[in-house]
Amino acid sequence: MSFYGKASKPKFESKIIPAGDYECRVISALEKVDEDGASYIEFQFKVREDVDQNCKGNIIKKRFKPDANGNYKVDKINEFAFACGVEEGADYQLEELSGACVIVHINCFTAADTGRKVGYVAYLKESDVGDTAKPLDTDSLDSISTDDIPF
Repeated sequence: MSFYGKASKPKFESKIIPAGDYECRVISALEKVDEDGASYIEFQFKVREDVDQNCKGNIIKKRFKPDANGNYKVDKINEFAFACGVEEGADYQLEELSGACVIVHINCFTAADTGRKVGYVAYLKESDVGDTAKPLDTDSLDSISTDDIPF
């Protein structure tokens, strides 16, 4: 059986998150390469659903592109790392920042050329709430027997 349909362009409408502070979790922090072969660093945040706030579950992205010499804004990236809990002077890799709870501050402006409202990540700071995820009860894992496993 084959699927038959009529193609139509999806209606894409970007959600603008209002200016303000949002408790978020870092989903990922990675160095990536775009379709033109240019590298960039991208942070992805998810607005936490376990905190009483607007825009729960929304995804926020922040990209850092290197300058003409191929250098990133290290001070700004370190500012993000510190908000994620990295200690002063500590070595870290971007991937280690995933899972951190932070406050993402969003600012907005109206683009002069298009008249569209644009939101952007202005800065991060440490979470006021912290990580509210319940720790795994490892004591209960000791009571699991191989007899309980179905294979």
